[in-house]
Amino acid sequence: MPLFKSPTPGVVILGTSILSMVDGMGAFKNSALKILEENGITNIKQNGLYSQQKFLNSFKVIYEKLGDVTIKVRGMKIP
Repeated sequence: MPLFKSPTPGVVILGTSILSMVDGMGAFKNSALKILEENGITNIKQNGLYSQQKFLNSFKVIYEKLGDVTIKVRGMKIP
């Protein structure tokens, strides 16, 4: 199973990266947004800064719920 841990504490990512992932989720978009919210990522703005670890925590839940094949297929849809 992949590790979902930021290599450096306190790292942030741009909202645009998170939104790209969410947009690539297709029919699972609302589920992804709910999981992000449950992990403390809300009101995502393109130029906003968000905790990489909170994003990784969210992505771990998404991975566990949807499986690796679904994640790979969705990843291919993200530009």
